[in-house]
Parts: sequence; C-alpha cells; structure tokens
Amino acid sequence: MLEATPVGNEEIADWIELAIIAGGQKGNTNHKIQKLGSEWTNLNEVQIASGLRVMERRESLLQDKYPFTINDLAVVFNENLAISLYTYLLFNTRPTNSVPWQSASPTQQESDLFEEVVSLTLKDYLGQSSESIPFGWPSKYGRPEQFPQAIDWLAQKMSVRLGLAFRPPRRKDGGVDIVAWKPFKDRRSGFPIYLVQCTLQKEFVSKARDIDLRHWAGWLDMDRDPITILAIPKAIANGEQWNEATANSIIFERMRIVDSCNSPLPEGQLEYAGKLLSRFREFASNHLA
Repeated sequence: MLEATPVGNEEIADWIELAIIAGGQKGNTNHKIQKLGSEWTNLNEVQIASGLRVMERRESLLQDKYPFTINDLAVVFNENLAISLYTYLLFNTRPTNSVPWQSASPTQQESDLFEEVVSLTLKDYLGQSSESIPFGWPSKYGRPEQFPQAIDWLAQKMSVRLGLAFRPPRRKDGGVDIVAWKPFKDRRSGFPIYLVQCTLQKEFVSKARDIDLRHWAGWLDMDRDPITILAIPKAIANGEQWNEATANSIIFERMRIVDSCNSPLPEGQLEYAGKLLSRFREFASNHLA
C-alpha cells in the first residue's frame, strides 16, 4: 500500500502525508519519516528532505487549513483534520504509480462528488452574487439529458441568448463539467463566465484542451470569450506539466482549491472522505504495525 514509489517532490510530500495519516499519530520525527521512506519506497534522506520542504510551503500557504505542522524535528498531524477538504483531495489524487486502496479508475460517484466540491469552491472564489452549476453528463442536477436542450436550459439559467450554431446531441456536455459566472447588478451582458473541466485521472494535461471555445461561442451568445479552468485534486509542481496545462486553461489544483474554498465540506463528501480514511488505515495497519 505504501510501497508505490512517488515521482517528484510533490508526490513525495503526498506520500509523507499519507504515511503519517496511516499511522494516526500526532508526532512523527524526521528520523522516523526517513526510516519509513527508506523501508517502503527506497527514498533517500535528500528526497525525504525535499518532500518536507514542499510540506513547509503547503503549510505556509494554507495555514490552519493544512492538517500538518512542520518543525525542525518532526511533523505534527492534526487528527481533527483527518477528514477535511485537504485530505479529501489528497485521498482522491492518483499518483504516478497506482496504489491498491484506490479504485483502478475514477468511479462516477467520485467524479460527481469532486465536481460538487469544485462548484462550491468557485462560488467562494468568485464571491457574492456568483453562480456555479455542475453541467457534466450524466447529470443529477436538473439539466436536460439531451445536449441541445441542456444548452437551452443553461442559457436561461445564465440569462444569455442562444447561439445560432448546431448543437450536436452526441456532445453530451461539450467538455464542460461546471459553468460558473458572476453577473453585475445591472443584469446586462458582458459578465465573466467560466467553463470548467474536472478530472481525477492521472493524465491531466490533455484535459486542459477539452473545452473548445469556438464551439461554445456558437452555442451561447456570450459577448466575451469565457475563461476555461481545469480542476484536479493533485498538487502540481512548477515545470513542464504546469506550463503546458496553463497554456490552455487556468489550473485549480489542490492548493488553489483548498485556499479558495471557505465553505465546509458537504455531507456527502464528508461521508465519502470518512470511508476513504477508514479504508486507507485498514490497508495500512498491516504495514505500519
């Protein structure tokens, strides 16, 4: 369970966090973390130190939203945050090398729950008077099943005119899982609109290109080009993947989601995160006894 070797400093930090959560202890010395890394993944002291520096950056950014406190000698885990937005996203992050306590590929339930979290986060991020609705197919949020009717439904929700382009039924959701917007008090056109693609898949870079604004400009008369967003539970380091993805969409990754969301985790996600925590600790008990 903890034997899957992490790739890169962000995944090493995730691995340290999961190892500490698995043990459920409040204090974990740096020496103990290095020992675990060496025994289970062949991580050396330099790699563990790099992972700890990533955790320090996360703590600095997220402050009391982050479940860990890092000092020169140890990492202290806040058990009260064992089920939180941060751990929910951590548990839903699929590392480069698969782990047996996660499903082989994301389930529809996992995808739906993640879209709800992202929709909630966007409302917090955009602030008062903003709107955000899950639009992905299949939908359980009241949108019509057929794509042409779904676009008509969305246009009415947003108070925008329909475009003149043909709306192919095969499109399902046009690559968009969430639509968010922030109208002005004058209710006139020309307000900011956000089209969001969510993914729990390991390979996320190509998903940043899923939304074709040329098609959406024909389906909805929006006056201004919308902003595209890719939302993922993974923490992404600066580098090639970040640069390629951000060339196509704004990225809402784990740090940005947790930092932007000020609402409590919804009941469904709390229950699901609790099940993941129990499953994870059950798997870990044989390894960390």
